[in-house]
Amino acid sequence: MQFKLVSDFSPTGDQPQAIAALTTGIAAKKRQTLLGVTGSGKSTTGDATVLVRKNGVILKQPIGAIIDGLLNKHAHEIQLSNGTEILEASALLPTMRYEAYSLDPEGKKSSWKPILQFVRHSSPPHLLKVNTRCGRSVTVTSDHNFFVLRNSELTLTTTAELRKGDLLPVPRTLPEPEQPLPPIRLQDWLGENTQAYMAVPKADELRQSNKELLEKAIGRAKSYHVVFKQERISLEQYAHAIEILPALCTGARIGSKRKTLQFAPSQELSPAFLRLLGYYVAEGHAEKQYFIISSRDTEIASDFSSAIDLLGLTSRLRPETYDYQTNSTIWSTILARMCGKRAQTKQLPPFWPQLSNEQLRHVLAAYFSSDGGVNGTTISCATASPTLAEDIMLALLRFGIVARLRERSIKLPHKEVRQTYWEIHVSGQPFLRQFEHSIGFTLARKREALQKILHKQENTNVDLIPLGSRLRTLRGTLGLTQYQVATDTHTSRSCISLVESDKRRPSKSLFESIINTLRAHAETQQLHAVCEEVDRLSALRHVFWTPVKSIREVTAERYVYDFAVADNETFLAGRGGLFVHNTFTIANAIAQSGKNTLVLSHNKTLAAQLYSEFKEFFPDNNVEYFVSYYDYYLPESYLPSTDQYIEKTAMVNEKIEQMRFSTTASLMSGEPTIVVASVSAIYGLGSPKDYAELSLDISTGMKTRRIDLLAKLASIQYERNDTAPGPGDFRSRGNVIDVHPPYRKQYYRIVLTDDAIDSITLTSTENNKPLGKRAELRIFPARHFVVPQERVKDAVKGIRAELRKRLPELGEMESYRLKTRINYDAEMIENTGFCKGVENYSRYFDGRKEGERPFCLLDFFSDDDLIVIDESHVTLPQLHGMYKGDYARKKNLIDYGFRLPSAFDNRPLKYDEFEEILLKRPGVFVSATPGEYEKNISAKVVEQLVRPTGITDPEVIVRPTNGVVDDLLNEVGATAKAGMRTLVTTLTKRQAEDLTEYLLKHGIKARYLHSEIDALERTDIIRRLRLGEFDCLVGINLLREGLDLPEVGLVAVLDADKEGFLRNATSLIQTVGRACRNASSRAILYAETRTKSIDAALSEMTRRRAYQKAYNTRHGITPATIIKKVAGGKEEPTTVRAAPRRKLIEIESAMMRAAESLDFERAIELREELARYRRATKDKKSGRK
Repeated sequence: MQFKLVSDFSPTGDQPQAIAALTTGIAAKKRQTLLGVTGSGKSTTGDATVLVRKNGVILKQPIGAIIDGLLNKHAHEIQLSNGTEILEASALLPTMRYEAYSLDPEGKKSSWKPILQFVRHSSPPHLLKVNTRCGRSVTVTSDHNFFVLRNSELTLTTTAELRKGDLLPVPRTLPEPEQPLPPIRLQDWLGENTQAYMAVPKADELRQSNKELLEKAIGRAKSYHVVFKQERISLEQYAHAIEILPALCTGARIGSKRKTLQFAPSQELSPAFLRLLGYYVAEGHAEKQYFIISSRDTEIASDFSSAIDLLGLTSRLRPETYDYQTNSTIWSTILARMCGKRAQTKQLPPFWPQLSNEQLRHVLAAYFSSDGGVNGTTISCATASPTLAEDIMLALLRFGIVARLRERSIKLPHKEVRQTYWEIHVSGQPFLRQFEHSIGFTLARKREALQKILHKQENTNVDLIPLGSRLRTLRGTLGLTQYQVATDTHTSRSCISLVESDKRRPSKSLFESIINTLRAHAETQQLHAVCEEVDRLSALRHVFWTPVKSIREVTAERYVYDFAVADNETFLAGRGGLFVHNTFTIANAIAQSGKNTLVLSHNKTLAAQLYSEFKEFFPDNNVEYFVSYYDYYLPESYLPSTDQYIEKTAMVNEKIEQMRFSTTASLMSGEPTIVVASVSAIYGLGSPKDYAELSLDISTGMKTRRIDLLAKLASIQYERNDTAPGPGDFRSRGNVIDVHPPYRKQYYRIVLTDDAIDSITLTSTENNKPLGKRAELRIFPARHFVVPQERVKDAVKGIRAELRKRLPELGEMESYRLKTRINYDAEMIENTGFCKGVENYSRYFDGRKEGERPFCLLDFFSDDDLIVIDESHVTLPQLHGMYKGDYARKKNLIDYGFRLPSAFDNRPLKYDEFEEILLKRPGVFVSATPGEYEKNISAKVVEQLVRPTGITDPEVIVRPTNGVVDDLLNEVGATAKAGMRTLVTTLTKRQAEDLTEYLLKHGIKARYLHSEIDALERTDIIRRLRLGEFDCLVGINLLREGLDLPEVGLVAVLDADKEGFLRNATSLIQTVGRACRNASSRAILYAETRTKSIDAALSEMTRRRAYQKAYNTRHGITPATIIKKVAGGKEEPTTVRAAPRRKLIEIESAMMRAAESLDFERAIELREELARYRRATKDKKSGRK
């Protein structure tokens, strides 16, 4: 089977890889997901602190220091791209492995993830500093991405789109190191100190056993003085010596050059030593030859004095002060380098991330005991060092304590200058209790003060987790009242009401109580989907949420820095997506696979769009269109409440009906065929086996009598019409028979001579001119539901047998009603082979068993053919719901004696039946946001990251709704002057019509488009928009997925802040995506407030835009608007009738809506009103009163 793809361009960007992957998977009969994803940018200043794990050792360092060091060391491995320096982490392996502490946006938990790339690039002109209410801050580029919690949903947004009040996540805990920290080497902290020397008593012994090696290690002359005069060697000499002779470090001591005071070269991290570090950080400073720790508390002074004694030192109290001085050049240098020399440079020892929690608590307990205390209902401390403040904040996280930081400027006494201080506060009973349990104070009076505030009423305004409307939604799903939730959670109904309206955010304890209540009710009701949603909501408690306080512009620096992190960054990159060039990718995959293909779409408009595109790609192959052929459909139904039976009423669109017949004919012909279909593909269609076996094969020269040929045509449901034959008719005049197949626009003229077929000619229906001779011809039946005559008798027997079985089960009235109905239908079938509603007996005609699925379009394909499900995130849920609606309607008909139970088997496929077919065949799910279902049954997710055209997502502007109509009028006019079209989306049909009228009054050529306009007219409206017959199209949700309109220069979304299906993040991205075919396009969102959906959509589009721009720069691509011809009426579905008058449309549309919502009483009223209006209109035209 061969497909011939015709296109003016070749696959570019990442399309070749995607096409190759899809083709390979299709050949192996695997299911795959075609997903468009984008990258995410993270650029921060070099002084931003990051936690990394280097070869298993946790470090807290500025990102700039890490990346600068690596780039300098591995300069030969750097990749340059437009001024950006990139170092792949693979270049460091296996000797060096870096990991970053990363947040999982799904589970809301943090963990170590490998760093894949280290990136440095020039800073943009302006940077933004983000400050949070709890005191955390970071300076980043405007396109830096943040996770933001809005309306209880985690979304990704850039700094430029961040706003005050947005909630940012902070991890509740930091990880404890896996390995204990060994004793620290003092010489590492002395650096180039010329006052420190090493005594090496082992030299005497080594001189006797290995004189030559000793002399090589420290020199011949020096070895003599070390052994015989007990001289000491410098730290530099010692470091060189132990590399040659490691045994020299045995018994070594560190000290000054001549004094007898000496220390071991390594220091154990004992509790006393760690507390000494804490006291020094709090109240100490270092001079050249001594260090001082100040304290008025004798308990503290006694504690750190004991620690100093253990070092072999002695401290003394200076007269008339609280300063304890310890003379030691060595330890003064070590403490200054380790913890800072003055108040403004203080820090926790740099190795604090490597300390165990037990070790770290000693440092913090000493610090808070000396410099902190209980202040009101909080534990607080203050420091003049921003580095120390950051260290304390992070160190507290090791114990699950989230502290708040406050910057204060204080005027120094007796001076005209002000000093900046950073205050650290721990508040809220859960955090205070955690402090008492994990850290505590070394000072008794402070322990007592802490106990007092722990017994006070809990402060619930510290650790808050927003729930908002999600609580209301879940509560409604579970059928719970606010009072029930309040009772179960031991709170008030008003509290629950405030939580649902997001006027109050619950504390962590109340949040957990609400979650437990919802989960318990969901489990009791066995609502597994609700349980899963509750679990996802419960994950919010794994992080602490802090609001954004301010965002301000700051001066740019030379460089900004990035990490590329595995897994979580990959997830961030899978979000959103592109559909813009998936048709071309799928077309190439179809062409290379050579398989018949069914493309399923979730609406008629998108199906028509895809049909037109595939027709362009495959002009020499069969490309068919299969959707519902009803312009109007009121199904048969019964309303028990009013005892009202509604007969089936339908208006068939002959154009679409012809295309449905063309679909099955092409599939049965054996030629390469692509079918674009809606969910109509899963509705009953008749047996493909009968359809093929009952087809009529003829050829020139074949012997047949005229009467026999006419009889065969009648047996396959063709009707004789010698006056004005149409589709499904034949005409016979003498020996000339004209056959009008329902699947062709032309007809076949068959000429017989002497009981033999002389010629077969394809003839135009417009002018009866011959279009070509055929040597042979296969004529398919005029209807999809056809059965051999011998099976009709068996079907009638089955129907009557079911009737006899059913009658005793019904009441007297229902029994009489059913008996009368079925006997009449059976007689009609026996005599004519047809009756009204014959499809309700399809089980007997098809020879199916009770409950067995009906035949449908999918059965006209083989198990080797390909299924493509477009916009699978929408199409699959639609397939799920088809059967249930049909069953509910028919149940009343069967229960009340209007239909036999076998009518249940004339139905769409159940989803598990569709899935059974799907799993047998190769398939591709095409979606920007595939669900877990698609991913789970796909062997592979094939990603596309870029648009080959270079076109970026349009710039999106958010404007207030004040004066929206006048503003829109100006924008539409300006766009029209530029030769481009405008799409406007509204929320209601009335709004669309009123806006269209307003635009028309002000000179804008506009049309509206909504679901009540039939499929063919919708397609024609879109075609006319592209042709420029009008400039603005106003629609509702029909402007979302799949409309490929390169002429569109502006997309305007009204009421963008009205959260819901039509204004969620996915819908907004898809709607704005309609402008992604034009390089000059823009989008405007009119909204009073920035909703979570708007922010999520803007974030995704900004990220995509940045990724595409980077790709364009790397490959020298200049974005160019797609040039795509407008298909003519011959190649795509077009309307064949004039539009009815407005009043008729409104009444008929309302009737259709009522029928679709199963409000049949209202539908009947509207049908009668429609009939009265038509009669009145007719009378008016004829002049009658």
